[in-house]
Amino acid sequence: MDKFILLSQKRSGSNNLLNALMTVSGQNMVWFDSPPDIFKKFNLSFDSQIYENDVNKCLDEMFSKYNGCKINWDEEGFFNVIDTLLDYDVKKIILYRENIWEKVLSEELALQVNYWTNPIGRHREYKTTYKFKGIDSQIFKKKMIEAKNKYDYVMNQIDNNFIVIKYEDLYSRGKYTEVHKENFIDLTKKLNIDILRLDDAVGQFLDTHNCYKTKDTYQNIANISELEKLKDYL
Repeated sequence: MDKFILLSQKRSGSNNLLNALMTVSGQNMVWFDSPPDIFKKFNLSFDSQIYENDVNKCLDEMFSKYNGCKINWDEEGFFNVIDTLLDYDVKKIILYRENIWEKVLSEELALQVNYWTNPIGRHREYKTTYKFKGIDSQIFKKKMIEAKNKYDYVMNQIDNNFIVIKYEDLYSRGKYTEVHKENFIDLTKKLNIDILRLDDAVGQFLDTHNCYKTKDTYQNIANISELEKLKDYL
């Protein structure tokens, strides 16, 4: 398989996508948003904050041991070195969420409960019964603008050599279809991955039941009616 960096927006399904790619390739990959104690297990000579070091040198070492990694490019530290990341000589996947309102809302909900992955066990209440606090609409608008500005910057820097895919191409809260599956398969082909366990990847990470938030969740936000008025803000 080809070496690659998954450059993703936060709340774009990147955790599930990298897990799916690991499943079909049978290879472990590096998560630069891992907690420090987890990142140490990758046995690299640097910590996850490579934006404070020589980015190219860190990536060179990482790619000498692994074929892929995930970086949230809209995190402040990594966005400060986005040009270096975009220029690095491996394949780059640009993963984003077309619906900026949902991206920001998903992030705000995750911040409230400090939980960023698919709800399982006792955390399943975040999808169903948990009552979220209201979210300041002015802060929400500011974050939408910031997300759009960062997205525009990245999209203006890339060309046809990049693999661009959006959350909505891979996931659905309604029905997971053959189109969604084919989009994932197409991605694996672009990375020259010999698929090992496609059904496992789909069932565990891509199918509809894996979506982090549902429309029912939104009704548990104290001021959802106010926030829904911002859907067409941008």
